[in-house]
Amino acid sequence: MKSLLIFFLVFFSLNVCAQKEFYNWLRSSNEIVKFSDNGETQITNIDNIKLNDLSVFSISDKYGNLAFYGDNTTIYSNEGEILWQIDNRIVIHFHPNYVAYNVKNKSEFYLMFPTETRFYLGGKPGEYKLHFFTLNVDTKEIVSEKIVNYDNLSSAFFVLKDATGTKYWVCIVKKNSKEAESYLFSDGEIENYVSFTINQELTAFINYDTKISPDQKKIYVSYNEEIREVDFDNSTGKITNQSIFYKYNENKNANNSCFEFSSDGEYIFITDYDNNENAIIQYKYPTLEKIKSFSIGSITVEDMLLGPDGNIYISQKNGYYGVISENQNEYTYNPQALEHKNRLPLDLFPKYIRYLQNFNCINRSCLETEFVYLGFPAKSYQWDFGDNSKKSTEISPKHTYQNAGNYTVTLTVALNDVETKTISKNITVENITAPVPTIICE
Repeated sequence: MKSLLIFFLVFFSLNVCAQKEFYNWLRSSNEIVKFSDNGETQITNIDNIKLNDLSVFSISDKYGNLAFYGDNTTIYSNEGEILWQIDNRIVIHFHPNYVAYNVKNKSEFYLMFPTETRFYLGGKPGEYKLHFFTLNVDTKEIVSEKIVNYDNLSSAFFVLKDATGTKYWVCIVKKNSKEAESYLFSDGEIENYVSFTINQELTAFINYDTKISPDQKKIYVSYNEEIREVDFDNSTGKITNQSIFYKYNENKNANNSCFEFSSDGEYIFITDYDNNENAIIQYKYPTLEKIKSFSIGSITVEDMLLGPDGNIYISQKNGYYGVISENQNEYTYNPQALEHKNRLPLDLFPKYIRYLQNFNCINRSCLETEFVYLGFPAKSYQWDFGDNSKKSTEISPKHTYQNAGNYTVTLTVALNDVETKTISKNITVENITAPVPTIICE
């Protein structure tokens, strides 16, 4: 009997000006976490939704209304119509979902839906496929399905942005092997494929909490008594150099092995044992300089996830979702932020891909630069290019500098009516005669 790992990429068109796609997090058969433009987050009940597994996802349309939802066997329309379903002869094993939007034009979304399955068909081996679905949020229909066949028993996978920040690498690592492969996705199509050999087996990374670094160049996985780090080349799609990033205290709650980055990527929050008690510890990233510690007592933390409002949401086994929030670079922890009735034995958040408030700059022609926003869809954007020119309110604008030199580019993002984030980067523009100028982001 073999195992089959299936990936679903879901992408669809949205109105950029009124995006609220991440403003619904379906968590159980009748509860959904809803975000709003006024900065308030609430849990509300929804009717007639029945899901088969702990691994659930939900996708909202441009108005914040539920468009699609599902578990690891089925994709449903908002009205509960089955749009696609796995063959019932297959036994399903739990894996979390991964959701990403198209960072190039903001009009498409991707849902990577890994599912390990086993065939029980007279001992016949399983097949290994990558499934890519196109969904339209207006018509609530599956537009197309693409399938990539491959011969691989894969149990570890990672999703990272490429060097430009406009495409995604899906990196797949074979179980108990040094063999790996990566697919580069652009606008819903496979643009590049690479197979390679890694210098150390990554078996320890299978089925554990995984996060990607703010610069998309490292993979972090919480495993047993440590958080491990792997280097990733987002130009080639290859991974190398596994090492230990963080060692847990031996006295910590064995069930508390979660971590998450702050929205600006400046800090990492880790559940551990500190000052003779279980705690969530705030560290400077990547130096691990300790900033402060939040006591959690006997609370079991099952998952941590950065939300679209810049807060970190914490799945806890105490009837509440905790929240870590920031005000003027000061972080606080509320262990009873959102009361819920979810009684699932394991309550994991959907795995949204590293939407930190950040941006990349890409050279296009002499003195012309394209700035690509990498954060969650926001309410508004304002770019100051540092040259006293007119500010831009586009999501990812292009700008032509009149002179070579050093400039400080500042982006102010309004996440909703009450919360804003400001990011600044220094760039160097060189007026050279070569076809492509050099632009350096620091």
